[in-house]
Amino acid sequence: MSPKLLGLPLLGILLSSLGCNGQPPAPPVIAPGDYASIISYLKQYIPREMAEHRVPGLSIALVDGQELIWARGFGFADQARGLQVTENTAFRAGALSQLLTATAVMQLVEQGRLQLDAPLQDSLKEFYVRSRFHQDQNAADQAVTVRRLLSHQAGMPAEYLRDSRTPQALNELPRKVSGVWLNNAPGTRTAPSNLGYALLGAAVERSSGLDFEMQLQKSLLRPLGMSQSSFIGGSGAQPYRTQGYTDGSRSNDVLVRDLSAAGLWSNPRDLSHFVRMLFAQGSYKHQALLSPASIKEMVRPQNSGNPLDFDCQVGLGWFLSPCGDEWVNPGIGTWQRSGSGDDFHARISVLPEQQLAVIVMSNSGSGAALAQPLVPQILRMLQQAHGAPEGMQAGPVQQGCVQHDSGQDGSVPNGSVLDSPVVDSPVLRSSVQSRTDQKGSDQNGSDQPSPRRRVPEAADRQHLAGFYATTWGVLRIKDQDQRLFGELAGTRFELLRDEHGWLRAQKKILGLWQQDLGDLGRVQLDVMNVQGNRVFTAKRHGQLLAMGERIDPVPLPDNWLAMVGTYHALNDDEANAPLNGVSIALEDGFLMIRSLQQGRTLTDYILAPVDNAHAVIAGHGPGLGDTVRRQVNGVNVLGYSFKRIYTPHYLRF
Repeated sequence: MSPKLLGLPLLGILLSSLGCNGQPPAPPVIAPGDYASIISYLKQYIPREMAEHRVPGLSIALVDGQELIWARGFGFADQARGLQVTENTAFRAGALSQLLTATAVMQLVEQGRLQLDAPLQDSLKEFYVRSRFHQDQNAADQAVTVRRLLSHQAGMPAEYLRDSRTPQALNELPRKVSGVWLNNAPGTRTAPSNLGYALLGAAVERSSGLDFEMQLQKSLLRPLGMSQSSFIGGSGAQPYRTQGYTDGSRSNDVLVRDLSAAGLWSNPRDLSHFVRMLFAQGSYKHQALLSPASIKEMVRPQNSGNPLDFDCQVGLGWFLSPCGDEWVNPGIGTWQRSGSGDDFHARISVLPEQQLAVIVMSNSGSGAALAQPLVPQILRMLQQAHGAPEGMQAGPVQQGCVQHDSGQDGSVPNGSVLDSPVVDSPVLRSSVQSRTDQKGSDQNGSDQPSPRRRVPEAADRQHLAGFYATTWGVLRIKDQDQRLFGELAGTRFELLRDEHGWLRAQKKILGLWQQDLGDLGRVQLDVMNVQGNRVFTAKRHGQLLAMGERIDPVPLPDNWLAMVGTYHALNDDEANAPLNGVSIALEDGFLMIRSLQQGRTLTDYILAPVDNAHAVIAGHGPGLGDTVRRQVNGVNVLGYSFKRIYTPHYLRF
């Protein structure tokens, strides 16, 4: 119920309108060995983009093999105190923390203290799960393995919100969350989970005999010379840590309970040591820290059998495809990870075959919009300086604010999930075939009006109209006035079919001027039937990704209908709580549950009753599938109990 806490790569800024206030300087043509031109270009480009996106501070490192090509800080670590970012300044790393956690787990696997395919319960005896996907309790516990937790396939909730912003010991977490309900059947789809990685941190502590920070310092951080990196504390350790900023204003520096999931403070220079260790097959300065076999396993796709993951490949800790972000070059292998919050962004992207890497960290969530196009652009320049073979340097080029996919067309890529028999709809198969037969698409990828776009036919509109559960809230698609409209996260837009049969979103101001919808206006959209699920998909940079799932209304039990009202969280003892209320409402035959913060609605989700005592947040993916439990005059979700403070008059007796 709180997707902002996750720092996901899957279309994380899909609804952002990036704006366009002028043309950035064109990237230079780089001769082999000419790293100086790359650095000169970035010294001009980065400050300009920081001002454009209101990013106070940023740090970057470029790696080629065992060489740190460049590390540099820009802007302010603390604007009020005038403290500038240097290459030694530490930033919140967010989900990048999980790369270090996964490596520490693999070290313990090599030592025989953990087993990849063993249940987590073998290490954390007090931990158990509840499951609506298993008949047998033991089978449910056995399905939650270390490997599945590392690859985000264990079916765990994205978060356990209660006390998530308090410095409680990781070792206490397994007992506190025991009995948590699984969101998905383990091993069937990827759904990033901070809770899963927090539990892995507890397993590291239990199997090593040391607390998490001490173990990571001993096994990784100190051997790698990562002197400014740590999993404890906040930004108070100035001048070596940045202050975070949200919308240009200084943010509250909240503590992190789930250290192993999101607690790392580091900088690109320190993280470059970690990357160079991977490039050297597990050794750093002649000290072996990890075996080549373990590295190979970490970057082997773990989710190949999951059709609903579409074109997103996941390893152990690493994402092995852009998952909706821009390709550096089609067909070139990539390891990457990103993490975002309201007041930070961190991103690492690696080309393993050429041993090139870019690491960018900033102290504002708006840094995501800066780093997302910048990182692949830098990697392409590094390829040129590295002496990449002719033809390997082509790829998306930046023209203004629109990302253009060179050489891509509207067809389905070879090896896509659409070539698989899991796509079981005859209508979809014919639609996909027609698109495959037509080469070319909207080459500029823009959301400018096209004379070839058309209103979907009546039968098409009727087929598409409905409610779809997504990580960003409920997507409502409605057939109105013989046109098709969508609404997601407060943004309303029209859906049209393009010349290749894909849906495209567009919006006009006063019915006359085309409004820039950002990435939403540039991606190709459609609804596809996959293994009995009607999945709302987005095709971006040639990759097909699941955005949401069609949810049909079902009869609602009276006892759940009686839960309509507003609820206040019974967590007054917890500072900086991510939620302080929820509301439950009835809309078009659905129960809607909305998360509240300071009386402001954050996101709305569909609440689907399972039995008289339990309901789930409908859909699959991060923040979806959470179990909501009825209580006396209230509900419980993700560790929070909520007490009803308002009941509609028609339910009062």
